[in-house]
Amino acid sequence: MIDRPDPGRQYIEDRMNALQYLDKTALKLEGGPAKNSITHKYLRWVKTEPSYPAFEDFTFAFRNQVFPVLVLRADDKGRLLDPPPRLEALRRESERNNLVPCVFPIRDKTGRPFFPGTWNLINPFTGEKIDPFAVSSDSPVEISDWELRNWAVNIVWQYLDREGLEKLSYCDAPGIYPQIWFRDKDGKECWIEVLYGVYPTDIERLEVPYSKCPDEILGYDGYIARVGFAGAEDMSRLYRTQPANVNFRGITQIHTAR
Repeated sequence: MIDRPDPGRQYIEDRMNALQYLDKTALKLEGGPAKNSITHKYLRWVKTEPSYPAFEDFTFAFRNQVFPVLVLRADDKGRLLDPPPRLEALRRESERNNLVPCVFPIRDKTGRPFFPGTWNLINPFTGEKIDPFAVSSDSPVEISDWELRNWAVNIVWQYLDREGLEKLSYCDAPGIYPQIWFRDKDGKECWIEVLYGVYPTDIERLEVPYSKCPDEILGYDGYIARVGFAGAEDMSRLYRTQPANVNFRGITQIHTAR
């Protein structure tokens, strides 16, 4: 299992405050919740649980655009304090997956959002303020590979809940395998490799992305989870604002600890 560094109390508080601020701000700027609902009209939370490693702190979707967010402290002039190496990962994955990169700046002296009354989001590479209304629309946009990966991992993560298994950690960052660790009913730590594909991909033929099990995980039981997606209208295309069909049948053991 990947050793996760202690993020510190300040980071945990900043991250939670940013989530709550954006949720309340979105409800206000959307003009209230959707009709006959307590949920948002346009905002959808894609990822709110922290994971490690990650190129963002959380992610939300607004209409047809997706916004990965880093929560960072800034001085009184708006200059980011100790910009993390993850900024470059945020740039890279945003370009690869058609995402809108965001930083949620927090005043270091007060711990408050830098631009209260607004979305408090900036593009760290251009310095421009981001208004999700202005950069999104209702036009169809295909789901990116990272979104599929995140979705597939979440499906398996929720499956562990239903099975009453203890969840230990998960990761949806590209290139990290396996993505999930959990404790089985005998109390043993185990891993899950999540494979996914879009119709007409035969998910039963999908193979793990390595020819030999990495030495670091040889001492743990390992499982595989295959998740298939198909568009509700065009089976071979998935769009951000449209429903999809999911094919997932649980996990299968592929490795015994030695």
